[in-house]
Amino acid sequence: MPKLSLKTQNIVPLSMLIVFQCALAYALSAGDMNALSEKIITPKSPLIFLIGVLAGWLSYMVPTGVKNSMVFLRLKHALPGHRFIQLSERDPRIDEQNLRATIPEYLALKADYKNQNRYWYNQIYRPIVDDREVSSSHKSYLLYRDAASVSVALILCLLIASLFLPMIKGVLTIGFVAVMAACSVGFVVAANVAGKRFVTTTVAIYLSNRNNNREG
Repeated sequence: MPKLSLKTQNIVPLSMLIVFQCALAYALSAGDMNALSEKIITPKSPLIFLIGVLAGWLSYMVPTGVKNSMVFLRLKHALPGHRFIQLSERDPRIDEQNLRATIPEYLALKADYKNQNRYWYNQIYRPIVDDREVSSSHKSYLLYRDAASVSVALILCLLIASLFLPMIKGVLTIGFVAVMAACSVGFVVAANVAGKRFVTTTVAIYLSNRNNNREG
């Protein structure tokens, strides 16, 4: 049986995050916390299914480059892999001298963001892509990155729909949009932290495995 991609594995938890975000925004804006359990988050609620399907669809529709720029607030060389050396130097788990000894032309690569990401991906990440800890940190990053992009896209979709559908316009109070926006910011921050952690975790495990192989 083919192994599911990390993105596919994240569809259910991603949908749950977006459903909870919408439910919380509705409940807080309406001043009715019972809405979380009585009106929205119920086994038979069609909203859970519809929001879940929409979340999964939007996660594939938003371009990867847009997601990365949104999370790391950069238009060019947005991924943390473009700065893996700088990030690794600040990580207490990583021995900087060991890192310098491992990477050829260390200083030149440090100044070249484009080739930094290529080196990290091909020489460090790919050899240990199936490591459980690496896979787990990668999965967490993808989850929060997609949650951030889907959350922002969903707000835009709701705002546009409210221009044509009175029912949606009635739900989109200032409080509802404010809570949705706050959750979006939270997802962006979580994705930013998780993405950087994913890159440095990969470096730490790669160096550890390399040292163990030498000793063995």
